Amino acid sequence: MIKVMHVDADAAVREMVDMVLCLTGEFVVMPCEDGAEALSQLSVFGPEVILIDTVEAHRDGAATIAAIHASPEFRETPVIFVTPEEASTDTAALRAAGAADVIAKPFDPMELAGRIKDALPTHV
Repeated sequence: MIKVMHVDADAAVREMVDMVLCLTGEFVVMPCEDGAEALSQLSVFGPEVILIDTVEAHRDGAATIAAIHASPEFRETPVIFVTPEEASTDTAALRAAGAADVIAKPFDPMELAGRIKDALPTHV
């Protein structure tokens, strides 16, 4: 099972992502309401990949990646950002900061599992 931490303030989005990923039988999802909760739960959950809505990161993408990767345990953990379509110009900056992928909203929930697996260091 692939452990995914999903950070989004919108409860409906968290529920939809959790349902879509868990239905595949390949993922365990830990939903987090905000970046602070995610950072506090990193060591508890031990995610293999982190999916973050950029609006909810409450800091810029580079700072979010730096905070996650500051822990040696999570230095190589892929971080995928979900960004509003109008913010798609931020994609290059997020990738330069170390994002494994950037997904524009609205996204196809059925493609999400593949995008997450593609971001893993050893594609599952």
